[in-house]
Amino acid sequence: MEQYIEMYKAIQKKLKAYEYVIWLMSWDQETEAPDMSVDYRSKQFQVMAEEAYKLESDPKYVEAIEKLFENLDQLKDKEFQIEIIKAHKALRIVKKVPKDEWITYQVLTQSGSHIWAQAKEKNDFEMFAPTLEKIVEFNKKLVKYLETPELKGYDILLDIYEEGFGVEKYDEFFGKLREELVPFVLEVTTKNKERFNKKLTKAVFPTDKQKEFSNYLLEIFKYDTKKGLLKESENPFT
Repeated sequence: MEQYIEMYKAIQKKLKAYEYVIWLMSWDQETEAPDMSVDYRSKQFQVMAEEAYKLESDPKYVEAIEKLFENLDQLKDKEFQIEIIKAHKALRIVKKVPKDEWITYQVLTQSGSHIWAQAKEKNDFEMFAPTLEKIVEFNKKLVKYLETPELKGYDILLDIYEEGFGVEKYDEFFGKLREELVPFVLEVTTKNKERFNKKLTKAVFPTDKQKEFSNYLLEIFKYDTKKGLLKESENPFT
């Protein structure tokens, strides 16, 4: 088993390096990359995605994962067991989804976020509509590629986003919200109007003040700014 563990970890080390570079490229695009850099960045992103795919589809890597998955009970580290289970599940992309389609989709979603941001700024849905249509069409095909006797339809996409969750569980979850949270919110906002301050939803919050408050929170949480930083983006994930 040791040889498979070594092979898996050696390729994983390279994959993590590619993932980090791809993440940095995405972070830069989301926060401050100039508009005219998008096309060139997409070409570079495609190169990185293709190189990462070579590692993910390497027969030796695939074999290592499969052998380790078949012998999970021999892996003493529980966290490593979970890692192998997830890696084995991820192999379905390599085995079932055509390479060219998968790479094209990754490039599409990477550049698509910039198109979405521009469309949002201009309040022009038609600007983003063609990209959205391509994303939806690919996901329709992805569902067919990854379908199994146990997992079908929209549940496949939900499982990718939140593993183990499907339509049935989400229906139950949102049913609880309708039963308990909605009445609570209505009670708070109707019976206590004098105490419900709508300034939070109606006011304008200047960017410089948001930065000032965010930096204040960084200090409160003792966030180490030598290891991370605060940036600005169209989609408020920063």
